[in-house]
Amino acid sequence: MLWAVRFFCNFIGAYEYFYLEPNDMKNLLSLLGLLLIVNFCFSQNEYAVTAKKPAIEQAGLSPENEFIQKNFPYIPLAEWPPGMRFMLDQAGMSSPLQLFDSRRSKVGSQVDKKEYENTIFTLLRIVEKEIKVATGRKTFPLFIFGHEDLEFVYIYPGSLQDLKAGIYPNFILNLIFLGDIDKAREILIGKKLFLKSRIVNEEGSTRVGTLKNVPKYIPVTITNVGLGKSVSPVKIVFENAEGNEFFVEILLSGINSRDSYGISDFDRYFFLQDPRSRYPHISDDIWEKIQIGKIQIGMTEEMVKLSWGPPEKINRSSGGDQWVYKNQYLYFENGKMTSFN
Repeated sequence: MLWAVRFFCNFIGAYEYFYLEPNDMKNLLSLLGLLLIVNFCFSQNEYAVTAKKPAIEQAGLSPENEFIQKNFPYIPLAEWPPGMRFMLDQAGMSSPLQLFDSRRSKVGSQVDKKEYENTIFTLLRIVEKEIKVATGRKTFPLFIFGHEDLEFVYIYPGSLQDLKAGIYPNFILNLIFLGDIDKAREILIGKKLFLKSRIVNEEGSTRVGTLKNVPKYIPVTITNVGLGKSVSPVKIVFENAEGNEFFVEILLSGINSRDSYGISDFDRYFFLQDPRSRYPHISDDIWEKIQIGKIQIGMTEEMVKLSWGPPEKINRSSGGDQWVYKNQYLYFENGKMTSFN
């Protein structure tokens, strides 16, 4: 029945658009009446049955993902509101912005990244502008940013419809959204989290620091939050119980990230609650091995996953399972590891 209502509504719209003659209108109304009668008869047929549609179950979110969705919502490029603030990623190869001379309505030279290294660019508005191109003139969306009394522009490579449909990349290269950093500073500094990854960074001679292996599942305290790089725009600094500081660079909302459309990797690095409490059946001795990435014969599949993560591949046979981790192979029977090589 619903389809007939929709057809009628669309039909009325078509009548107004095409200005049908009265006789045409009469014939089409007769056809619509016939369609409604057929639909009514079919709906009354006792042999016409339908099965209930299965209920759509919402996949349960982890506490970490719920935390991100609540505090760091994703906003697509087409919906950016005025007032969003950004900085240039100094690790990027070139600036996406050009100096805009609003008095002459012309786009000038590309912004010098060194000159504007620590500049905050605030989105002022998104406008459409006709620009001369090789094939003639074409209208593009322009993102206008401001700093002090200057304006800067990013020219989106497609049309406004392309922008809304997400046909072109949904980001502006080498711009880091500061809203995530500000929010993370507000709610994370001083907070105790639990480390999920054994690989972290230690400050060194280069911007990215030095990779370090540390025990995972240990408590850490967030001490600072700052600027990362475009692919991982938020730098989280934390210290362990001994007072040693490390950092990771991660995605939070995923806004303006070229490798993410609203997908955070916060849960790759941190737990909100102590994971040890989830596994009271694992002995302290085994847990210590898990924390430093060790395995041993007799470990369960669960223990191995906690230590090494999920396998790249599982080969099953009547004699047991083979788990593949790059060039290492683990063998299981009845859910316990029997050997590895």
